[in-house]
Amino acid sequence: AVKQIHHTYLSRLTEPSQEQYQRSKPSRVVFLAWTNQCSVQVDQTLIHTMYFKRNFDLLVEVIHFYLHNHPY
Repeated sequence: AVKQIHHTYLSRLTEPSQEQYQRSKPSRVVFLAWTNQCSVQVDQTLIHTMYFKRNFDLLVEVIHFYLHNHPY
């Protein structure tokens, strides 16, 4: 089940367009949008750092970690 979730949500993790990037706010809302409806919570400061530094590799790592440790 966890592998299925990994595949489903990580496949939807895409870099936002410039328009989305400019209008989006760094928050759990952004994280939830990227992970579809996965109900994990991540520290907003971490999201802010990753989002505005565009560190998507780290974001994927965090999603893996949270899905592994908090599966449905």
